[in-house]
Amino acid sequence: METAAVAAAVAQAVQAVVNGIPQPAPLDHQAFANALATALGQQNPPAAGPFALAPALTTTDVIDYNTAAGAKIFSKASAALPTTFSLEAPNTRVLLEQLLLRGTTYGWDNVLSVPTGPAGNQVNRNMLTHHAQITKEDCLAAATTYIGQDNRRA
Repeated sequence: METAAVAAAVAQAVQAVVNGIPQPAPLDHQAFANALATALGQQNPPAAGPFALAPALTTTDVIDYNTAAGAKIFSKASAALPTTFSLEAPNTRVLLEQLLLRGTTYGWDNVLSVPTGPAGNQVNRNMLTHHAQITKEDCLAAATTYIGQDNRRA
């Protein structure tokens, strides 16, 4: 078989494989909220919020991630941290410091804050600075208060 014929056959095979790969389904935020609420034992979860309020502390208005400005905020807020981390040589202190800086820069403080302790005597603790003092149950209890709400935490 000639080189051109082999190249054409390979190209055709690759195109067939690419055409056969299904496109990922878009994320259904309401379905995710419903599944999470069901897992947490809620019968009738509230509707999912369509936006995040005041991302990146740049404005108090709603940021539309479909706009160029919204896309830039999302891109910068979710970009890789400046340090590469490895499980073979973990540096947890640096990781937590960089996450805390990113959280402060992009206004995640209320998202990272979890009320802990008995009802009526709760203290808000940051997950990055007080992670050993926050239980999974504390996180789940906090999450159930804002699932489906029209606020940034949701």
